[in-house]
Formats: sequence, structure tokens, C-alpha cells
Amino acid sequence: MFEIKKKNNIVKIYLKETCSIMEIEEFYNEITKIAKNKKIKKIEIIPSKECNIDTSYFQILISLKNSGFNIVFPKGKKNLEEIETLYGIKI
Repeated sequence: MFEIKKKNNIVKIYLKETCSIMEIEEFYNEITKIAKNKKIKKIEIIPSKECNIDTSYFQILISLKNSGFNIVFPKGKKNLEEIETLYGIKI
């Protein structure tokens, strides 16, 4: 699950509870639609403390980050750092 908040040219996407393969298609479609909007300057993806990110979701986050869109992830998010450490990949 995720929640989208737009303010001016910045979009913040808050990842909730479970981020699993079941939600990937909806998440990917929504974020690519937002990212293609030329008015949007930055997309922040912010996992909640309770967010459980599975491997497939993490792969989508890596793909989106490497796609050239201006997507940023906040530092200091333990659940994101745990999966980065597990796979040896920083996003």
C-alpha cells in the first residue's frame, strides 16, 4: 500500500505496511505516470517504520531509481537499510 501527496513540483509517496509483489503493478503504474509528468521535479519515496519491503518491491525501487527519473529515498530508514544490506545494493 502507498499514499501519494503532491505539493507544488514535489511528490511524496509514503509506503505503508506491506510492500509486496501483490502491489507492484499498481505502484509501478502510478509512479511512472507521475514521473513522466514534466511539471514534477522530484519524487520522494518514504517507507513507514512498519513497512516490510519484499525482494520484488525492492527490485522495482532499484529499477525506478536507475531509470533516470528524479527519485530520492530518505536516509536513516532502518527497513530500507536492512534490505540494502541484505542485497549489498544502495538506492
